Amino acid sequence: MLEIDSKSEIASHVADKLAQNLKAQQDVSDMTKMLAKVAMERILELEVEEYLGEKKAGQRPSSISRNGCTQKKIKTENAEIDLEIPRDRDASLETQLIKKNQH
Repeated sequence: MLEIDSKSEIASHVADKLAQNLKAQQDVSDMTKMLAKVAMERILELEVEEYLGEKKAGQRPSSISRNGCTQKKIKTENAEIDLEIPRDRDASLETQLIKKNQH
């Protein structure tokens, strides 16, 4: 298993792997957009898990449950990214990363 100690080491390792397959500037742009999408969706998923109190075994101590995802287009400094934003049944969750009504 790969052991990496810092964010910069992670970024350097990922960049090394990606550089092998990226040949044009558009490839770099597309990969940057994809990495941002994956990272943001994972952060949102972790926020929902924490909010709902989900455990690894899938237990939910809260009566609130998931209610699928909604599509949202977010404008970043570099691109517009289509995200899948997780929802809860009573719509009480507002994530720290993406606020309600944020575009």
